[in-house]
Amino acid sequence: MGPALRIDDPVSEWRYAPSLNFYRNMYRNQALRIGRPARHRFPARGKRAYVLYYPDSRDFIQQQKLRVLYYNPQSQAAIAVQPCPTR
Repeated sequence: MGPALRIDDPVSEWRYAPSLNFYRNMYRNQALRIGRPARHRFPARGKRAYVLYYPDSRDFIQQQKLRVLYYNPQSQAAIAVQPCPTR
């Protein structure tokens, strides 16, 4: 297993922001900064991590060459990250 991936400022679609804020408060993790949810169909490009609705975001994930770390087939939620740079 590789090193832990620490991302404290994920970009989320509007539908996931309330849940992320709930867990941030529940675990008292104020270091986790949840940005404003994306108002447009796709969030800003070039961010380190995204919480996305997979059916609407497949093209975006491919265009940005993101790596999907988590996918839930029931909710269709996905967590995608920029790949780590090679050394």
